[in-house]
Amino acid sequence: MKKIAGLASLILILILTASSALSQANPPLIKDETVYANLSADGSLEDIYVVNRIETKTAGIYTDYGNYESILPLSSNQPPVIVGDEIRWQKTGAAIYYQGQLAEGELPFTFALNYALNGKSIAAQDAVGKAGTIAITISVQANEKAKASFRENYMAQVQVPLHLDQANNIVAPGAMAVITGRTVALAYTVLPGQRAGFTVQFDTNNFELEPITFACTPFAVDAFNIDTTEIADGMGQLTGGLDQLIGGGQELKQGLGSLSAGLDASSAGAGKFAQGTADLEENLPALLEGVEGLRLGALALDEGMGQLSLGAGELATAASDLGAGIAGYTAATSQFLTNAQDLNQGLAQLGSEGEELLAGYLELASGVEEVFTQLPAQLIAVLGLNSQQQDLLGYIMANLSEEFTPQLNSFGQGLEEYTAGVSLTSQGMGELTLGLEAFASAGEDLNAGALDFAQGTADFSLGLTQMKAGSGELASGISTLAAESQDIAPGVQELAAGARALAVAMQEMAEGARRLPADVQALIDGQRQVKEAFAQASGLLEDFGQTPGTGPLESFVSDKVVPRSVQFVASTPALRGETYETPEPPATIEKTGFFARLLKLFKITD
Repeated sequence: MKKIAGLASLILILILTASSALSQANPPLIKDETVYANLSADGSLEDIYVVNRIETKTAGIYTDYGNYESILPLSSNQPPVIVGDEIRWQKTGAAIYYQGQLAEGELPFTFALNYALNGKSIAAQDAVGKAGTIAITISVQANEKAKASFRENYMAQVQVPLHLDQANNIVAPGAMAVITGRTVALAYTVLPGQRAGFTVQFDTNNFELEPITFACTPFAVDAFNIDTTEIADGMGQLTGGLDQLIGGGQELKQGLGSLSAGLDASSAGAGKFAQGTADLEENLPALLEGVEGLRLGALALDEGMGQLSLGAGELATAASDLGAGIAGYTAATSQFLTNAQDLNQGLAQLGSEGEELLAGYLELASGVEEVFTQLPAQLIAVLGLNSQQQDLLGYIMANLSEEFTPQLNSFGQGLEEYTAGVSLTSQGMGELTLGLEAFASAGEDLNAGALDFAQGTADFSLGLTQMKAGSGELASGISTLAAESQDIAPGVQELAAGARALAVAMQEMAEGARRLPADVQALIDGQRQVKEAFAQASGLLEDFGQTPGTGPLESFVSDKVVPRSVQFVASTPALRGETYETPEPPATIEKTGFFARLLKLFKITD
């Protein structure tokens, strides 16, 4: 019964409240939105919420819009009435403040942080308390998922606070540093729609870090007192100059390509030259040894030429003697030929007489044979010898025949041999005479040749004398060369070292030249990017001079409300000792309906 009575009372109050509030509802809404984001140490988004400020001038119920997971009143304990995406507030003071927790959202920029300790990548939590050189790389990039009005019109301001008691040797290129007490704040700015990267480096004995803050606010062009027309004209001229610069860069790239090819060829030639000098240096001992051998050979040649010159003199003298001897020999041969001819005639005559003597011998032998054959009979007949006398006569004749006949035969045989020998001798002497005639003729030719030989040996001796003088000069020159070649070794070593250094330098130049076209291309690409940046800047300049706020702003939360301002604040957690934790969000009001909350207020429901 008590609950029914309470419910009736509640309905009555609602009717009265609603009837009195309708006359004052929906006064003009002036609203400011501040979007807060909690980031992890690496810059990724963890949670996001909005602190709304509603400026109230008159009493009444103010209706805001937004789909929040939970709502927390900040200016009073009076809860709002939530119906769908409507959030109704009863004025209780000069302004209404409340916080709404969002399930998701897209900031104008995305952020990424990387940490390194002594040059090695490390997680932020693991670096806490460490000593060494810390490097924090911060990357900021326009968020393509964010609303265009935020992405294209909001700039980001980055602040990195460092305790000077813990950080020294700070290196932060491009940062604006503001020192407050023992803290230095390093500030960076990123223009709308851009991307940027920053590196903060410092030495520490105990790494700790306060939250890094990223504030995104509208790019207030009215804060700059700039003549945009003059700048636009200058940027137009710069763009034209960049076109010429890009064209020149392309020509430079082509020229550098030719230069690279030439340096490659030069480098190859320098390498071959270095190899040649290295081979020369390696073969130098053998070369010096060869020069020394050449010197010794030249000396031996000079000595040999001296001996040869002496021998040639002796040969010339001998050749002269030979000529005289051949002349005497030729005269003797002529006389010998005359004697041989006379002897040949005598032999011919002797042969003829021998033949006559042989004929007489034959007649004598025949007569002797007849004597020994017929004489005994004649003596017996004439003398009238008896038989005893005949026997004695036969005996005597037989003894005479026995003694005389062999002698006669021997004489006849000797005479025949003598006659044959004389004939052969005469024949040989005839041939000898013919040979002596040819030999006498050859002797005359030999005599002429001997004269020529004598003259040639005299000329040869003179030439050798001159060659001896030349060989002496050659030996002297080679000796000088051998002495001076000993001084070549240090020079060749220096030449080889210089050639090696030249080859290395040419190779480095060639490698550098090979990289130059790519570097120039990168320069050309960079120039094109600068040109594009100038084009974008020209577009931004068109907006300069326009009064900010003339166009309606968009709400971050709902399209049903137009706020007076929207700004973003994101921060990383503090890194201190062992307390690396993301702060717990404050207690919030659950998103419930008005009647449900009202029933709970009057304790009609739990």
